[in-house]
Amino acid sequence: MGLEAMLALGPVSVQGEHVTAWVDSPTLGNPRFTGWYITGNWILTGDHRPYDRNVGYARRVVPHSRWGAPELVLRYSDVDLRDELVDGGRFRRTDLGMNWWATQRWKAGLHWGHVWLDRFGQTGQTDTLLARIQWVY
Repeated sequence: MGLEAMLALGPVSVQGEHVTAWVDSPTLGNPRFTGWYITGNWILTGDHRPYDRNVGYARRVVPHSRWGAPELVLRYSDVDLRDELVDGGRFRRTDLGMNWWATQRWKAGLHWGHVWLDRFGQTGQTDTLLARIQWVY
């Protein structure tokens, strides 16, 4: 079961989601797992991401400049896979990134992330770097 919400005010948007999953496993006590995220976006050129009420989500950015539209992105996510008889751990991640919408269909991005994994009484941490060129359908 999940709940999702989005607020968009011109070039700035905030979106979040919370999900709860119940696993049918009597031998493990029918565990319940949760996860959530919150994302903030700011399109630096003032362009916006149009919201489509027919499908219930924001469409891709439509840059109005021939140079495209840079977008700053910040995200935090948390997944908890622990219950009474299950220790799947807890995963948390922060991301800071910059996307560049070259056109309505093409975007490039560079994102840095920091990850924590708590499992078996230990916490591991690492940093990630994601570079992408994406065709958006």
